Amino acid sequence: MSKTSRKRKAGEAVASVPFAPGFKPPGAAKVKRALGRLTKPDSAYEDDGETPFFQSIPKPTSEDDWLAQYNETGQTYDQFLEQSPWLASRRLTNMKQTFNKSGQNLAEKYPDGKIYLLPLGSFGDEIPSEQFDKLVEYTQAFFGSVPVVQLPGVALDVDKSAVYWNGEVRTEPEHESDNRHGEPAEAAAAPPPAKRCKPSGRAAKGHRHPLSARFHKTQEGTTRVQLRVDGVLDRLRRSIPDDALCLVALTMMDLFHSKPDLFVAGYAGFLHRVGVFSFHRYQPGLKFSSEFWHELWQEEDSSTACECRSQEVLLQRSCRLLVHEICHLFCIDHCIFHACCMNGSGHLQEDFSQPMYLCPVDLRKLQVLCGFNIVDRYKKLAEFFQRNNLTNESQWYKRRIEFIETAGKE
Repeated sequence: MSKTSRKRKAGEAVASVPFAPGFKPPGAAKVKRALGRLTKPDSAYEDDGETPFFQSIPKPTSEDDWLAQYNETGQTYDQFLEQSPWLASRRLTNMKQTFNKSGQNLAEKYPDGKIYLLPLGSFGDEIPSEQFDKLVEYTQAFFGSVPVVQLPGVALDVDKSAVYWNGEVRTEPEHESDNRHGEPAEAAAAPPPAKRCKPSGRAAKGHRHPLSARFHKTQEGTTRVQLRVDGVLDRLRRSIPDDALCLVALTMMDLFHSKPDLFVAGYAGFLHRVGVFSFHRYQPGLKFSSEFWHELWQEEDSSTACECRSQEVLLQRSCRLLVHEICHLFCIDHCIFHACCMNGSGHLQEDFSQPMYLCPVDLRKLQVLCGFNIVDRYKKLAEFFQRNNLTNESQWYKRRIEFIETAGKE
């Protein structure tokens, strides 16, 4: 469930490289079967033969591309229905909230359920507060009927040789100056006590906990820090609210999972319904070594136009990462049927080239899971992209709405 970049082999990307051994791109008949049987024609899942909305899965152009490394089998709509515990008639393990076994989707089965987003550590100037609000807004539009809630931030204290989780996950902000973005404890006004999320065990006894990390001192005298995901996931697991469908921590700190990693963009644990994702390497203009995790630098451009465009690009990349990983927490696997925001990616360049939209197969999975109206969802997403100057995405959704509505009148 993570986008991971490890030490890359020598060699430049070429026009085309072989798929992973055993992988065969699906033909039209297999793609049609993957969508599942429809009781009646539905233009929401159809394509336009003249100017197709959905492209075939692209061929690898680098040995590091996802499908050059992995023989993905794909997940059909019918397989999703069989595999997803979210749609089962029994409550998911470790869930403590109200459950309606006769419900048809998440909103009906778990009427109190929410997607929680937790700012972790300082975001500085890279993601201002209004940008974080946009991530919440996009996630809400993407998942439709499922409420998305931003929690007050938790601070990360970093000294020369250690990183500490400093704070408690709370569900009820009660002060205007609440620490929404996880600034260091000494820089944030201390809010009055709020309702806790009932952490268990050691988490109930204190709020400052050491986290595993690795450090490197550069020749310039600065220190690079990379946080290991295991400890963060453990703290999230201990703090997940009772009414959470999932709890996702978002951070600007660089992450890794195991020693060979160059970095990971994120990691999720479905069984505990928690994940942590970093936007650090999604920053436009950030360059880094393909060999050493601690070698990275930012290309500077002080122009206002470039700064505004950088915020738009970072928002686009962050939105795609966030919903991709939440979909994984909801048991939607990587897609092999079309170019889709649920495609796997072996490196950031591949990630950045992927579309923002779901293909018909994954759209149908999400629709049955969340129970939204597809056109209404498309309209909200189109409005979001238009407000945030992401013109290509806005135009795609507008054309898609027109196609569906026109086809419905014929």
